[in-house]
Amino acid sequence: MLNGTTPITLDRTGVAWPDDKRAYSNSGNPQKQAIDNQDEAWLVWYRPSPKNYFYKLHSIIRQDLPQGTYTFKVTDNFDASFGTKSFLLGKSNYMGNRDYFLGIAFLVLGGGCLIVLLFFIAKCVTEMRGKPKRSD
Repeated sequence: MLNGTTPITLDRTGVAWPDDKRAYSNSGNPQKQAIDNQDEAWLVWYRPSPKNYFYKLHSIIRQDLPQGTYTFKVTDNFDASFGTKSFLLGKSNYMGNRDYFLGIAFLVLGGGCLIVLLFFIAKCVTEMRGKPKRSD
């Protein structure tokens, strides 16, 4: 990525999950191995997506970008014969990308479980009042 003539560094470390790194290891024999299994961009691309549309994080820009015109040269060759590739420059937040569906679904499900738990606790406490303890 270039701003005029100054290159902008794209950091490819820290984009893969620790589980992705543990799941794949290099064979140790470069003649039998076509790709580097520890390449984080490949690990992210190979991870299955929970939905039919998805965004894959390739790298991170760890500096502020001044306003201006930028030129991108894309050289990765990951297969996209089943769809299209496009470039998205965006900000992510503490919940990941801009799609909040899974986060909201988990919060709603957790809240529902909490309500059911409180109902069962209240029912258990009210049914036990006034009953003598059994002595076996």
